[in-house]
Amino acid sequence: MLPIGTYTLTETAPPALYMKAEDVQFEVKDTAEIQKVIMLDKPTTIVIHKKDIVDGEKGEELPGAKLEVRDSTGKVIDSWTSGTTPHEIAYLTPGTYTLTEVTAPSGYEVAENVSFSVADNGQIQHVTMYDSPKEEKIDLTGKKKTTTHTTPSGGGSYPSGGTSTPSAPVKTGDNSPILLYLGILGAAAAGIVVLLFLKKRKERDSEE
Repeated sequence: MLPIGTYTLTETAPPALYMKAEDVQFEVKDTAEIQKVIMLDKPTTIVIHKKDIVDGEKGEELPGAKLEVRDSTGKVIDSWTSGTTPHEIAYLTPGTYTLTEVTAPSGYEVAENVSFSVADNGQIQHVTMYDSPKEEKIDLTGKKKTTTHTTPSGGGSYPSGGTSTPSAPVKTGDNSPILLYLGILGAAAAGIVVLLFLKKRKERDSEE
């Protein structure tokens, strides 16, 4: 039987998989009623966040990452795919664990493992893993890189990433322009010969 007064209930060691409860103060009163004091234990709980390292701690949750938690022996304790809300794991034995990213979301690099400890100190623990976006290759010359593609019909090649204007096909076996030029040159030469002949004839006629 306790004398009238104020007392403190303390949990020195919590049950397995539970966190140590906070102290509970209570008062024993001078009454004939039986007084009850309740102490509540919460399970060991961790909250795991998956975020973009660019957005930082205040950024939204990053969905699409396949994650798993292993204990110190390498046993998988839990596995899941990240969503738009944090992931909670309860009833963990105090100790050291490893958070691993099996597959990163599209456009992100796979993050390094994160080690964390679970304690029975009565506090819900938060663990955050950050993902870095994949680096895009930048052409320092400022020119857009192009790749040469071959048309299915076996024609010429063109650079991708822009508008291509096809060139006129080159005809083979057609000598019409050459023959025309030769004809013009031949006619000119014949004209010169005729003019020279007429000039010489005129000179002979004038001498006679």
